[in-house]
Amino acid sequence: PRLEALYLPSPVADPADMTPSLCAAADRVTDVWRDVAESEPLPVVQLTGPSGASKQMVASWAASRAGLGMVRLSAADLAAAPDPDLLSALWRRDSVMLASCALLDADDLSHLPTAPCVTRFLTAGAGPVLVASREPLLIRGRHDVVVEVDWPTPMEQRALWIEQLPDGCAEMADELAGRFRLDPLRIRRVAGGIGHRDERLSFRRQLWRDCHAITRPRLDSLASWTHPRASWPDLVLPSTETNLLRQIPWHVRHRTMVHQDWGFGDRPSRAIGTPVLFAGASGTGKTLAAEVIATELDAPLCRVDLSTAVSKYIGETEKNLSRLFDAAEESAAVLFFDEADALFGKRSAVRDSHDRYANMETSYLLQRLDRFSGVVILATNMPDSLDEAFLRRMRFVVTFPVPAAAERKRLWDHAFPPQVPLDPSLDLQPLAGLPLTGALIGNIALHAAFAAAAEEGGTELSVRHLVSATTQELRKLGRRPPGRLWPEEAS
Repeated sequence: PRLEALYLPSPVADPADMTPSLCAAADRVTDVWRDVAESEPLPVVQLTGPSGASKQMVASWAASRAGLGMVRLSAADLAAAPDPDLLSALWRRDSVMLASCALLDADDLSHLPTAPCVTRFLTAGAGPVLVASREPLLIRGRHDVVVEVDWPTPMEQRALWIEQLPDGCAEMADELAGRFRLDPLRIRRVAGGIGHRDERLSFRRQLWRDCHAITRPRLDSLASWTHPRASWPDLVLPSTETNLLRQIPWHVRHRTMVHQDWGFGDRPSRAIGTPVLFAGASGTGKTLAAEVIATELDAPLCRVDLSTAVSKYIGETEKNLSRLFDAAEESAAVLFFDEADALFGKRSAVRDSHDRYANMETSYLLQRLDRFSGVVILATNMPDSLDEAFLRRMRFVVTFPVPAAAERKRLWDHAFPPQVPLDPSLDLQPLAGLPLTGALIGNIALHAAFAAAAEEGGTELSVRHLVSATTQELRKLGRRPPGRLWPEEAS
């Protein structure tokens, strides 16, 4: 009874959910237990990887194959135990009397094995103990074996989706398997909710919404997660850049076909993600383009907050970035780094420890980009400041030019929502002659709207409101206001 309060619910692996890759990991665990002589203590088996449910399924299946029961405990609960020696003794007795193994859940808790209770628990006795963590933990006092448990492969996920979805959904299964990283339990859970879907949503949108809901992580301190609404008509760019942007969703939707069915994923050093670089002056539409891509993919946009992701403490930046990449990969979010040159800058000659650790962060990012399977967008005003190794890894490099007169006219035509009461005689063509970016045009339109709304009872937005807003915005930037643009403009 003194241990029962610490035991967590333990899943029982369903043979129908055990994909070939999960079975192979479970066989590796049972092989470790079988190959150790009876006179030797069993090593601690570390199950590493991003999917907690997959690791629990592997542990349960391995225990069942070995004829053992299994109990699951939290590393956080063990670390808080008041009497480590008593807890270790109680567990040693339970493992013998109940013929069971223990699964210690230590996901995202890499610092806890240094706690006395956790250390004594792992080294107490010679019975079978498994540890589930994202990265291998340092265990002293007992041998350990690392068994990597990854997500089911895209082909395995596709087979699970086809089995769970109605007939005729093979193409949808391809896209789901290529976009999301889901374990069999989550796939079954999402598919099981189809019969209770919102009638206002299409079948596809319901599936996507449920997949995003079940995978959204808690990373509010490191990034902001939004479901953007910007679409292609909101983006005003030359045709060359627009056509390049429209190709990005192709590489996401057809990833499974190209990499799995057509064999490109079997080639060496072939990254399966879609890294993109947006380069251009401030206000030219880089952030808006990232929102449009996320909308087109029906995916949340994860905007990284560099102020919290980057830490002055050694190793903390890499841990934060690892969490961000893992979360975006699992939830099929578009990962967006604005002002990316601050993080992805060029490596420098090592003159002191600061240079060495900065170079280590850059090297980690290069390796993580190679392993990332989702969409990551880097936006920068200074592409020359990026390390050349990042530029080589970019699948797309899109340059955002300062809009020409034709693009500026389109931006002005879309600057005011239909509900704004514009003066019928207002001609926006003269404004297209001013060398303004899309962000500045949006600011001027907003200032003019507030000026019109502030007049008694509200009034039509006219030339004088635009003149005042344009002058204010240009003076803010230290630029000289233009001369008279309209014949009726007051001096």
